[in-house]
Amino acid sequence: ASVIKWGHPVWESAGKPFAICKALKDYVLLGFWDSKNLVVPGVKLEGNALKQLQFTDAGAVDNAGTRKALQAALKHNAG
Repeated sequence: ASVIKWGHPVWESAGKPFAICKALKDYVLLGFWDSKNLVVPGVKLEGNALKQLQFTDAGAVDNAGTRKALQAALKHNAG
C-alpha cells in the first residue's frame, strides 16, 4: 500500500514501511527502511543506514534495477 507520511509517498507492507520517495535539491531519493544490510546484486545503492537509489534526471532511472531494489527491500523487511 502507498500512503503519504511526513509529506512524502511511503510504501508499506503489513503496516510496516519499506520505501520512501523524496525530492531533494539535486536528486530524487528512493530510500529503503531498515536497509543497512540490504544488498541488491547488480544495483548500486547509496548510503549507509538508509540505503537508497538517487536519480538526477528521468534518463538516470533504471526501471529493472529500481523494480529489483523495491522487491528486495520488501522481502528484506518482511523477514
